[in-house]
Amino acid sequence: MKSGKASYTTDFINGYLELIFIDAPGPISLRVSIANSELTVFEIDNIQGSHVIPVRLGVVDMKGESFRDNKTKWVLNDSLQFDIKGSLNTNVMCKVRYC
Repeated sequence: MKSGKASYTTDFINGYLELIFIDAPGPISLRVSIANSELTVFEIDNIQGSHVIPVRLGVVDMKGESFRDNKTKWVLNDSLQFDIKGSLNTNVMCKVRYC
């Protein structure tokens, strides 16, 4: 990132999203969404270091109650878009695992 902001779109993914591995030497904000849509898969502010994030689908019942320990995975049939904000000249690595 030379400007403090970067976007990256993955190749086409067809399968169950297992996890996202993030390695950021400095604090960043990360938003992962389905490409060409406003559907957010994962979003976090002020993350730093190496993290393995098991991304799960947020399930909300009809009353608006969220189920926190949900094991439902995202089923992808599209690309993912990574939008990253951080300090200038920050090298951020994101890996996606799916099956």
